[in-house]
Amino acid sequence: MPSTLITIETAQYLGLFDEVKYKYVKDFFDNNDDDDDLIEIEVEAVDDDDDLPTFCKTIFKFEIPFDFGMCDKGTLKVKTTKRYNGSSPFAMKMCEVWDSIEEEEESDEEEEE
Repeated sequence: MPSTLITIETAQYLGLFDEVKYKYVKDFFDNNDDDDDLIEIEVEAVDDDDDLPTFCKTIFKFEIPFDFGMCDKGTLKVKTTKRYNGSSPFAMKMCEVWDSIEEEEESDEEEEE
């Protein structure tokens, strides 16, 4: 599954925190108050079993570190699936994410040569 760095602002726009319990999101945002901070996500496009060919489905995986005190520290692993219309603003933002993944893969290939 390819991974890339995206801004917290982009992650919010894509709704990646929608299914995460509030206490984890609040702690994460308390410690990362700049929307330009980056988080690493893994992205996987999957076949949509629906009959609508204009819809896309993508799986996102990422981690949210948390610290609620001395005995309650760790990392929450998040896996969320988003289904969206291929011509929606969401899809336009996903194009940016896929472009950044392709650029990273190309630069990795150039470094290996």
